[in-house]
Amino acid sequence: RDTMQFPEPEGRLADFVRSRRFGTTCIIVIVVNTIFTWYSTNYEVAHLETGVTPLIMHLDQAFVVFYTIELVLKLMVYKLYFFINNDLRWNIFDAVLVALSLTDILLSIAGQSGPGSANVTFMRVLRILKMAKLLRGLRVMRFVTELRLMLNSLLGSLCSLLWSIIMLLLIFYVFGLIFVQGAAIQLNLNKDSMDPADVDRVYKDFGSVEAAMLALYRSCTGGEDWTVFYEVTVLIGSMYSVLYIFFIAFSHIAFLNILTAIFVNRAMQLAKPDKDALAIEHRRKEIEAYEELQALCMDLDTKGTGCISVQDFEAQVRSGRFGARLAVLGLNVVDAEHFFELLLFAAGADATQVSTSDFVEGCMRMRGPATGVDMYRLDKHSRLIFRCLSSFRKESQKKFDVIADILARTLGQSADSDDDSDSKSLMRL
Repeated sequence: RDTMQFPEPEGRLADFVRSRRFGTTCIIVIVVNTIFTWYSTNYEVAHLETGVTPLIMHLDQAFVVFYTIELVLKLMVYKLYFFINNDLRWNIFDAVLVALSLTDILLSIAGQSGPGSANVTFMRVLRILKMAKLLRGLRVMRFVTELRLMLNSLLGSLCSLLWSIIMLLLIFYVFGLIFVQGAAIQLNLNKDSMDPADVDRVYKDFGSVEAAMLALYRSCTGGEDWTVFYEVTVLIGSMYSVLYIFFIAFSHIAFLNILTAIFVNRAMQLAKPDKDALAIEHRRKEIEAYEELQALCMDLDTKGTGCISVQDFEAQVRSGRFGARLAVLGLNVVDAEHFFELLLFAAGADATQVSTSDFVEGCMRMRGPATGVDMYRLDKHSRLIFRCLSSFRKESQKKFDVIADILARTLGQSADSDDDSDSKSLMRL
């Protein structure tokens, strides 16, 4: 899911709504409301004649007021972006729950003052609206990552559930059709010689395709022991009893396990943490690595100068324990001297020592395997070097051409002066 960009809310109200304290308060209220709904539902069933007390009604209205205030505060902070951000579905769910709860309260007040026939109609509508109370407890899943992952896995598996049900119906239909046709043949040929109780059992379990499908479903899911229907298939014929045993083995060993594997695979795909959780976890690991490197610097800087020399670094790496701690952080130091030269080069230092801060920063950049960004940076630097060398070659070629022309002209003038002097000598002779 792509991250939607929206203006960052600012102000004291925004800080309050986005604070941990506000979120914790909402979680506590949702949990208390869930427990209260549990109690009020039991009380209402136990006191059908008198109904709920005014205290229960007022407390329920107080919860609705809290949810309404929460929704209004978020709308004031996020405005219309409240319905188009990354929590789009949860925000719409919250808004619908608040709207249903407010409608429930208004209809309750209106129903108390209406005539008898109108009260009946209001009560029917209120029964539907009161279902919103049962859904309030689901809001706690929004704030708990583990529960949200489970809910996403369940919702994401609905499509697989639909196709699994269709596949089950097809298999039950095929086998049920076979057993019903076998039962029809058996009853047509041997009904008079069969015990009436056995005939009734055959009609009950395999007298129709839908009855046979229900019997096969009960035998696969533990609704009935499979031997009960096996005794009925024995009455139909030995071939059908063997086919029934094959159906039980196929459904339990192969088919149901395959469906379970499909659901597990789908759930594993959907149970991945969201981007915010991954970013927080990555940041936490980076901070832990940084703190661990700072602790290693304290072991290297035994003199407290704030600098690390190549001799101290090589001595610590040869000890084994220091190198193992670096390896855990993703720094496999094979050549200590070469590794330290890289740190000096990264820090831009010409001396034989590097500061502890430069040591930590250099190690943080070099830890872990090379990424695509590192390879792209290397490719960029290689292209820049190639361009510089090409430009240098062209400029050098131009300079060499100029020097060659100058030398050619100089040599030509020297040759002409020599020829002139020879001709003058001959004239004198």
